[in-house]
Amino acid sequence: MSTAAGLLLVISSAASHDLYFRVIKKTGASEKEQMMVGRIAMGVAILFAIWAGINPPAFVAQVVAFAFGLAAATFFPILILGIFWKKANGPGATAGMLTGLAFTGTYMIYTLEVFGTGANDHIFNVSPEASVRSVLRSTSS
Repeated sequence: MSTAAGLLLVISSAASHDLYFRVIKKTGASEKEQMMVGRIAMGVAILFAIWAGINPPAFVAQVVAFAFGLAAATFFPILILGIFWKKANGPGATAGMLTGLAFTGTYMIYTLEVFGTGANDHIFNVSPEASVRSVLRSTSS
């Protein structure tokens, strides 16, 4: 329960402060508006969690593998480039993160059986959770 509460607080504060206050309402939002946006974001997150719990998209391990794969595709290139490339900047990092998220998310959705593609219909025989599988294999041996 504490993990879920912590995640909901992060979602709420990210939506109200980072998105609403800094991006949408740049002239300044009152604390009351920020609280309302945070509560709405928290409610949407709770409704999504309830829906995902009632209609689980896949086996729990597969969902966790997809989540780690999306996180790795989104953040890993930016971390490496930010460390080793002196010309890395904010807009480039944002574009790279969105590109990694879009390509990996699209590929994961493409390989779902809902769209008529089966588990053997991967591009270049690469499973969408391949990065997580290789990490799990290396740590288990």
